[in-house]
Parts: sequence; C-alpha cells; structure tokens
Amino acid sequence: MLSLWLGLTDIYNLFRARDLGPTKVAKVSKKPMEEAERGYAGLLELRRLHVELDTAVRDATSPISLFG
Repeated sequence: MLSLWLGLTDIYNLFRARDLGPTKVAKVSKKPMEEAERGYAGLLELRRLHVELDTAVRDATSPISLFG
C-alpha cells in the first residue's frame, strides 16, 4: 500500500468504501492497475486486521472475561 502514496484520508475513504475494488483504488491513487491490485489486497488485509482487533477488544472487555 505504501507504493500508492495515499494520505490517511484517502486510505480511510477506500477502507470504508462499499464499492471497493482495484478499479476504485486505481482511480483514487492514479496508479496503474497492477499497483492498484496490490493496494486493493493491502486494503482487504487492513480490513481483516481491523475485524481481528475489534474481536480481540470485544473478547477482552466482555463481562464474562472480566469476571470469569
């Protein structure tokens, strides 16, 4: 994703985009499709990690884990 040279706002907007795909990444980043596909894969990985983090926080702060 670093090769896309996007700011945090663009990354966040792509991260949240319902219609995320390599074409959208290419349009926003103004990079060739090959780089955009790698950026798209990076964004999908970022989404996966976000879910993993949310799940870990939920599990760590649930009442059962605090008192059980």
